[in-house]
Amino acid sequence: MGFLHQIDSSKVLDMSKLRADITYNHRLQTNISLPTAQTIVSDVEFSKDNENLQEVKLLKN
Repeated sequence: MGFLHQIDSSKVLDMSKLRADITYNHRLQTNISLPTAQTIVSDVEFSKDNENLQEVKLLKN
């Protein structure tokens, strides 16, 4: 059982390292003006928030 646990832990550690590398590389590239999925989602959410805010303001008036 200990051997299998060690293999699973190794896979989890490798996946964690890969995720950290991807995140780090993404942060290094944030100065690039090419849209990424994350920036597109952020823009959509921002526009929805602005629309909701405008609706709330209209309802108050």
